[in-house]
Amino acid sequence: MLVSEDTPRETSRVESALRQKLFKRDRLRLAVAKKMADLNLDAIFYSQEFRQEERRRFGDDGFETIVERVGRLEQAIGIYDLKQFSAG
Repeated sequence: MLVSEDTPRETSRVESALRQKLFKRDRLRLAVAKKMADLNLDAIFYSQEFRQEERRRFGDDGFETIVERVGRLEQAIGIYDLKQFSAG
């Protein structure tokens, strides 16, 4: 016989176990979502921090200004055209 007298009790036990698993799953999902949000906020924070340091060291135009200066220096000393250093 597949159905026993304990079926309601057994059903209740299974439902309880399922609720616990779903609760744990939902807590895990929330924890993962929070961690991802924290990481994104950290990335934004560090990005802003990086940009502030860049401006402090290199001025308002930061990296772009330095790239232009390096390009002018390379032209001045004759190493701007990389083809002269490659075979072909």
